[in-house]
Amino acid sequence: MFGRNSKILRLLVVGLWLLVPITVLGYSHPESSTSLFQGENGQWILEIRAARSAFEQVVQEEYTVEGYCPPEAFEELITSLLSKHLSLYFNGRSVTLNNPMVTLGNEVTVNYKIDDPGQLETVDIENTFFRHIYNSRSAMVVLRNGMERNLLILDRNNDYIAHLTMENDGFAVDDEPYGIVGNFQNILFIVAFVVTLMAFGLVVGLKPLRIANVS
Repeated sequence: MFGRNSKILRLLVVGLWLLVPITVLGYSHPESSTSLFQGENGQWILEIRAARSAFEQVVQEEYTVEGYCPPEAFEELITSLLSKHLSLYFNGRSVTLNNPMVTLGNEVTVNYKIDDPGQLETVDIENTFFRHIYNSRSAMVVLRNGMERNLLILDRNNDYIAHLTMENDGFAVDDEPYGIVGNFQNILFIVAFVVTLMAFGLVVGLKPLRIANVS
């Protein structure tokens, strides 16, 4: 059981986890994150996170409307587009993504609650929402209690698709060219996302992060 001080620490860490990823990078357009994680209560969440300006650019290009339209309308446009560009498969079976929860701010997050998949053997994720933004890339990770974590980057090199297979106590990526290194901005992106994962790990008690090998 956690003591009172531990609970306060965990609340502070949650705050850090919510603020770090895009804030560290100055709300840069190309960076986003695609995270599939299991919370303490066993609930699975698929989360898409990026600077608001990135969402506004995608919405404006698709619908020729500005991001400063009424918040409710902006949220509907985001979720409508995501339904066309976001796919998740457990063990080769398509997962229905319903009732997204959108949080608007300088950073936008979209969360989907997912039913417990039970025994997981493979996970496939495709997120092409930001693909038309120049140099677009998304940090992708699957977090599950008691499992090691692999961090990889979704970009044009892998068509924004990740295929992961369960091996031992973690997920292993296939032989596709998942890039995780590059220019200085890429390194800052990785550092920011790793800090986020460390914070989340303290909250839910996950194993340390392992960066996936790159072919």
